[in-house]
Amino acid sequence: MTESYAKRLASASPLASAAFAFGGDIADADQDRARMAELRASADVVAVRADGEDDFDAPHLADVFTATTLCDRRKVRQLDEERAARIADFCPACVAEARDRATSREAFFAEAEEEGANPPEPTGPVIANPSVHRFNGYSAEAYDASQSRDDISDGDVLVIGREGIVAIVTRAWPAALTVENGELHKLTEPAHEIEGGRYAASVQLATEQAAELGVDLAPLHRPQPFKKGDRIVCEDGGTRTVTSVLHSGAHAWAETEDGSAWRAERCELVDTSRVDEAKTAARRSASVLRGPKAPTGEEHTAAVRGLGEALRYLAQADPAALAELHEEANRRIALEVPRLAVVPGDILHAHGARMNVMDSGISSGSEPQWWAKVHGVTEADRHATYRAPWTTGMGVEYAAWDVVTVERIAPALPC
Repeated sequence: MTESYAKRLASASPLASAAFAFGGDIADADQDRARMAELRASADVVAVRADGEDDFDAPHLADVFTATTLCDRRKVRQLDEERAARIADFCPACVAEARDRATSREAFFAEAEEEGANPPEPTGPVIANPSVHRFNGYSAEAYDASQSRDDISDGDVLVIGREGIVAIVTRAWPAALTVENGELHKLTEPAHEIEGGRYAASVQLATEQAAELGVDLAPLHRPQPFKKGDRIVCEDGGTRTVTSVLHSGAHAWAETEDGSAWRAERCELVDTSRVDEAKTAARRSASVLRGPKAPTGEEHTAAVRGLGEALRYLAQADPAALAELHEEANRRIALEVPRLAVVPGDILHAHGARMNVMDSGISSGSEPQWWAKVHGVTEADRHATYRAPWTTGMGVEYAAWDVVTVERIAPALPC
């Protein structure tokens, strides 16, 4: 390609070459300034000076209404736009953050524009009585039938026995819930969650048909072992509240309020239907232990066991109900119990200190371990053990016969 006149002139002499290079630098600087002006506009930021810096330092970028720059320096003044337009070099950290913001804003506006152009389809009525349609042929035949037959409706279940496929019709589209899908669609979210759960009856019917056919549902559509708010005993023996259930591969994972996730099949659902019964049982057992005549023998053993079991159940099923009992209890009773019988809320005597039992459990594994999360009652107790909460434990076979002293709440029966 023929060189431009300017380049040929620049090669004629050193002076001309220098002049051409200088002109090129000016052009590049103009482009840099223009790019910076465009970046400030797209990221919605302004040029500022930071505390302790002068005009020889590269200026920063910041939100209009904040007191700091994008790189977390304290800003002292904003540059007027005319002056900012003459600057090509800004703080690199601020520039990087501004570019990220500009990209995010662009994506947000693009998504909003797309949603405006394609508003979500309104949710239809809940499917109440879906029908089952069986096909002796292949999934392609079932697909065509779902598009052409008037007797196949939204929410109906399609069974293609030859290919081991069970599907539901979602509006006009047949989607397989089984591992195999043949020529049918696959869903990207659990079928029971689609459109707020309007296909729940269809999913239940499809699950029953899959069981009769002897085929597996895809992990995404298998019955949920837990739901949000359930209390579960996890693999480590701790009891937690479920916040969501996720599927990964062939497994379902229960996410809990502390941010941990547990294999659902290794967790156990806590029955929360007996909370009131347990509160009454705790009060009755405590009334025996705190009565004017101290019980002995079997009566004492039964009362201690009953109180412990009721409190342990409440710790698992409804911590708030257990907290209510603690608030109403005006005294504690000193008891000797096997370490395995220590329950949350007890004050455990160990290591020369008194320690609040915050939680306890039995971890699963080849050698199950009893454990308790504890914290010293007083500063002296914490000084004798650990300042922060900590976990003590031992093998279950030892914890079952190792007798310890605890101070246990003794709630009174209502008057």
